[in-house]
Amino acid sequence: MRRRWFAMALVVAVAACTLGGCREKPAAAEENFSMVDNMRTQVKNEGIFYIDGYTELMKFYDFHLAQSIPVCDRPNCTHDSADCNAYLPQGYRSGMGCYRDKLYYYDNADPELPFYQCDKNGSGRKLLAKLNPEKKYQHLSVVLPMFFTGEDVIFRLDILKLLTEPVVQEDGTVMDQENLWMLGKVNLTNGKFEILKEEEKLEDGWLTVHDCIDGKVLYAKAGGSQGTEEHSYDLEEKKDDLCFAAGENYYLGTVRSMGKAVYLREDGKQYEAYLLDPQTGEKELAFQKEAEEGMQISFQMAGEKLIYCIFEEGKGSDEAKAFGAYDFAKKQEAELTREEFWYAPTTAETKDWYVGRTEAGAVCISREDYEKKNWDNAQVIGSY
Repeated sequence: MRRRWFAMALVVAVAACTLGGCREKPAAAEENFSMVDNMRTQVKNEGIFYIDGYTELMKFYDFHLAQSIPVCDRPNCTHDSADCNAYLPQGYRSGMGCYRDKLYYYDNADPELPFYQCDKNGSGRKLLAKLNPEKKYQHLSVVLPMFFTGEDVIFRLDILKLLTEPVVQEDGTVMDQENLWMLGKVNLTNGKFEILKEEEKLEDGWLTVHDCIDGKVLYAKAGGSQGTEEHSYDLEEKKDDLCFAAGENYYLGTVRSMGKAVYLREDGKQYEAYLLDPQTGEKELAFQKEAEEGMQISFQMAGEKLIYCIFEEGKGSDEAKAFGAYDFAKKQEAELTREEFWYAPTTAETKDWYVGRTEAGAVCISREDYEKKNWDNAQVIGSY
């Protein structure tokens, strides 16, 4: 579905200043990881890179200016035609991210699935790789999220194969196509494209990639009638491990500073959060909480902390009675106010900013304002 996350655009002079790097920032070489999420957005410390599904423009939301800017500094450009540096044909089907002061994006609308590099202002575009050269696959597409790590970018690839003869399933359903998935990688220096995980059938057509951490890709796939299985795939050894069987735990997020992933197990009364070490497969019960009679608890990650709200059965979290957080690194639980819960970084946390979602839409607030409880300084980035 096309979503328009943000609406405003600045004049070219401001765009050139912001995207050209006139604000002091750390050296680009210090960046070793960044993720473009499945909503085509990438949160960085200075702002958010994203693709506007309505205008099909690559844009940047500047936290300090509280404005959205097309990634284009062409003189007199009106940002409303294919001549604009920020324009990406059928952008709502594509993905774009910034890494080490360069922009990278792919075009799912092109059968050869080109992967491009350009400057942060959208100029100097060049073809880095073709993911489906000479149309090797009938239908190939990149599926977000997309992970920039070290010298590479890693992503999921979906394959749609049209069958020469229809297949009749056990339930009588006739199938004339087959869905498969792979993992791919492009080296950002030389453009070399490599398949990291060979074709695998998508059971029930369902799979989601969670994260990439220390050479492991965490993902979930259909596990029959019992629910979903949680897996870890080793990119170097090309080995797949089952982390949690179907019906056990489901993924919440990653504590990247600890190199561990968080999974939750719950039965409606007892809630248990486990830390998984993808390197060793070791699982550790880190936090547990029991719901009182007639109450439910909703959990989510906020940065590298687990936050929760307690509410009555049959009612929503907007009517929650209590809020709290658990710090995995400090092994401490604390109460939260309603505002601390709603403005917590449930989308992303950077050195200086928190990005989350409230009833008003996508919001951001500086870490300083959050700690000082200056809630009036929160910015509504876009509604949904």
